[in-house]
Parts: sequence; structure tokens; C-alpha cells
Amino acid sequence: MHVYEMDSNTKQYNKTKEIAINFGSCFDICLFPQQYLKSKGLLVNKNGNYVNLMRKKENDDLIV
Repeated sequence: MHVYEMDSNTKQYNKTKEIAINFGSCFDICLFPQQYLKSKGLLVNKNGNYVNLMRKKENDDLIV
């Protein structure tokens, strides 16, 4: 998974990280939007048969 952050000066997005996640093939319904639960600092990502949960640390890193 690629993580992008917006540069406040140029208003452009720059790739800052690559995170290894579990992924699978998608033969039936593949559409599942990522969801970020701000109150818990939790990012939910479904890819194929896998659900990846990532928690945001205080230094903005993500733990899978």
C-alpha cells in the first residue's frame, strides 16, 4: 500500500511510505472503500479475502 501526503506549500501529493499488507485476488465483489476511524486512529482496508487493520501511531507511522 502506498501512503501519500499533501505538501501544504505546493498542494501536491508526494508518496512518503510503502506498507506491506496482505492482498488476494478478487473474482466477485471487489469494491470496498478504505475507512479511517479518527477516534480510534484505525484504518480498515479490505483487499480480496483479506482485511488489513492499521493503527496510526503518534509519529504518524502505521502499524499493520
